[in-house]
Amino acid sequence: MTYRELEAWSDRFAARLRDQGAAPGAVVGIRLPRSLELIVALIATTKTGAAFLPLDPDYPPARLDHMITDATPAIVVDESRDVAMAQQDSVPPPLAPVHPESVAYILYTSGSTGVPKGIAVPHVGIVNRILWLQHAYPLNTSDRMLVKTPISFDTSVWEVFWPLTTGATAVIARPGGHRDPHYLAHTITNHHITAIDFVPSMLDAFLDEPTITDITTLTRVTVGGEALTPDLLRRYHHHFPHTPLHNLYGPTETAVDVLGWTSHNTDHDSPVALGTPGWNITTHVLDDHLNPVPDNTPGELYLAGPQLAHGYLNQPHTTATRFIANPHQPGHRMYRTGDLVRWHTHTPDDTPVLHYLGRTDDQIKLRGIRIEPTDIETTLTRHPTITTTRVPTTKSNSAASASNPPTSKPPSPDTPPSPPHAWQYAGTA
Repeated sequence: MTYRELEAWSDRFAARLRDQGAAPGAVVGIRLPRSLELIVALIATTKTGAAFLPLDPDYPPARLDHMITDATPAIVVDESRDVAMAQQDSVPPPLAPVHPESVAYILYTSGSTGVPKGIAVPHVGIVNRILWLQHAYPLNTSDRMLVKTPISFDTSVWEVFWPLTTGATAVIARPGGHRDPHYLAHTITNHHITAIDFVPSMLDAFLDEPTITDITTLTRVTVGGEALTPDLLRRYHHHFPHTPLHNLYGPTETAVDVLGWTSHNTDHDSPVALGTPGWNITTHVLDDHLNPVPDNTPGELYLAGPQLAHGYLNQPHTTATRFIANPHQPGHRMYRTGDLVRWHTHTPDDTPVLHYLGRTDDQIKLRGIRIEPTDIETTLTRHPTITTTRVPTTKSNSAASASNPPTSKPPSPDTPPSPPHAWQYAGTA
């Protein structure tokens, strides 16, 4: 599909959405499998000024119900044929400009109370992030980006819009294809993919795929969503010695990524780093009293700049505890990440970089998914036979992971908890 055709199709579908209530301040839920229709729906929603709410079809029904109830979308797009039919519509009138501070999208993450939190990100935030990305790792019209991240992950936002704002080609992976290393290797080779993103755990599995030896076109490989380990970095450079690996860091609350670090095959002695801030991003490494700590000293990372989300939807108290007044820049806010870091100043080129040391709480990342153990505990205790739970974490390949949660003995041995029952309760209030 050409850009001209994509523009016309998305304009027509945007007009349909507008007629059904999509407008600045409104929300449009999108529950579609990864497809061309999904891309059109995302673009069209953005054109109306409404915020898009990704509703992953693979999510538990209870979680989807909570997200819809919480975000109150004016429309839910859940039929691909509705998007396809818009191609036959007449040419619509021009749409009104979108204000930079209006909400572009709402993404839900794990909540410590067992209720997912909706994070409202403005247009200015994701635009700043994509412009920095293009400056740091530029795509051109000959590049081909593989769009493979599920829409429930924040990476999917820039994975869709980055190539489409630079004239590159977006190649859409089949639904479920992001989990299949053989399919990914085959797609990269056959479609001459030049740019791709992985979570480290999927990159680890991908490097075990025998057919990656056929890949010759990759020039931009990024990773994020989990800690990148030195062992995985060495394995990557062994298989792709001529392609740098770009490690990106950032929470959903700051429009995906705010830090970047590039590793070349020659950087054998350089420890893995989060890197340096992107455009217009200010980092503060602070102690418990919000005072700056000296270089090479651990502290909590706070982030400031245009990429900050407006906050958590319908959760003013939680918003106030994480998005706080910035004492180092009066009149502005900063986001408390909960990540323990330190500035490392002794680098080969004397450029200070941030290193990740761990968490100040018990939040973990598992295969790119942000998890609050208390979220799991709360969900489990909703089962009528469970009274108490505890979710311990273990270290596996230098990354925290959730182990099997021990639970109290059910009151009756005839009614053991079942995985389908737990699935039923996931994401409920």
